[in-house]
Amino acid sequence: MRAFKLFLLNLQNELPKHRQMIRIGSYMFFIVLSFLAFIITTINYFNNPLIENLSANQYYIAPFIVGFLGAAIVLLFGFFFTNALLLVSSKKIRFFNVEIEFDTSEIAEKKAGQTINYLSKVIESHRYALAKMRAEDRRSHLAILMEVMRSYQTQLRAAYDDHEIEVKVYTESHGFTKGQNLLIADLQYLEGKQKIAYKNRTKRKSTNLMIAETKVEEVVEDDELIIPSEQTVYIVVSRNIEDLFDDLDTNTLKGLIHYAEVVKNEIEMLDIVEYDYE
Repeated sequence: MRAFKLFLLNLQNELPKHRQMIRIGSYMFFIVLSFLAFIITTINYFNNPLIENLSANQYYIAPFIVGFLGAAIVLLFGFFFTNALLLVSSKKIRFFNVEIEFDTSEIAEKKAGQTINYLSKVIESHRYALAKMRAEDRRSHLAILMEVMRSYQTQLRAAYDDHEIEVKVYTESHGFTKGQNLLIADLQYLEGKQKIAYKNRTKRKSTNLMIAETKVEEVVEDDELIIPSEQTVYIVVSRNIEDLFDDLDTNTLKGLIHYAEVVKNEIEMLDIVEYDYE
């Protein structure tokens, strides 16, 4: 039952993006199928008539009537199937006076609760995180971001009981896979400082993928001058096909990226205060 609900959630995420293409493709498929059904049913009736001893006119007309009936049944099924598939994205299917509603709220509510609990713990342990990163000399923006994402990976693995979930931070010089590069290319069409895109797949042995693009600040020393600069980094989140990404995941990732920047700024301020005090 859980797998069926996850499948419906995936359809709800992906179908609205390809609605017109799915409708046209499905209609064309069932039109061809109905034509084949007409031919097969007509030929089968000629070879095996249901009623014997018909007149000559009736003998030739009856198979075509049965063939049209078979084609009509296929077309009717195709119409219902196509519209049912497209309406899954709204969680409801309405056919004449019959309405079916798919309830996926249980999974969504559980996921939201786990996310809120995790983010509240992040806020609660903020002072400890600051002290830990300063003690371990993790002062660079990139090092802080990697530590925050390591914590996020731990949370996801615990929430989904899946140790294959990965949250990695890479610079733009990293050798990305073909699938990752395709998703990174989609980021170029988005606006904002933090760009995030995800892809849920339904094929076996595939991986759901979410990638965020952001900038991290770094300091370059040149002839005793401190020159601030930025470099582009990518946060790659991958997990099992049953664990789907949605807007809650993108908003959580955006929040954690901002949090890493806040930690970096606070560490810099604490270092300045301590230096002035000395």
